[in-house]
Amino acid sequence: MASKTEICNQALVLIGGGLISDFISDTTKAGQLCRLFYDSTVEELLEQYPWTFAAKRINLSAPTQDEPKFGFENSFQLPADYLDIHETNLLDGSWRVEDLRILTNADEISIVYVARITDTSKYTPLFRQTLIYLLAAKLAIPLTRSLQMATLYHQAVERTLSRSENANSHPNNEKFESDTLIQVRR
Repeated sequence: MASKTEICNQALVLIGGGLISDFISDTTKAGQLCRLFYDSTVEELLEQYPWTFAAKRINLSAPTQDEPKFGFENSFQLPADYLDIHETNLLDGSWRVEDLRILTNADEISIVYVARITDTSKYTPLFRQTLIYLLAAKLAIPLTRSLQMATLYHQAVERTLSRSENANSHPNNEKFESDTLIQVRR
């Protein structure tokens, strides 16, 4: 298990940068940039690929009191840790996400969504490595002024995502049980 400090330090080592002492309190330029990029980079990476450790299932059966003005009959509040919908039991075009709510005519919804995961102990090794590469790519230009290094680590991200896709495509992976399952993304 790697902490935020360790993840940032691994990215900094890749680009030849100095290590930070603590993610929260380090006052160096590297520390400030790590704090600037870290959370948005984690969210970007979580949204980019359907990581199994970030998947959560939920049934939404109580529409909010705030009905949509037009186009749909019901509105369902999405969870606070929601980043993206991966799967739903609704047909394409019969719903949309607006303002952290699902708008639809359905009376209940089942979804598999991508959750915002901040606990680094839950990150898989491939996610962690991809995060390190993506942080290295983002830190490379402000710390080393090297577009070539940034490009190198963006390419490493793409290779690692490809490996992740192969690792997560086992035939035994459980599928969401619904006769009308629609794969929303990917």
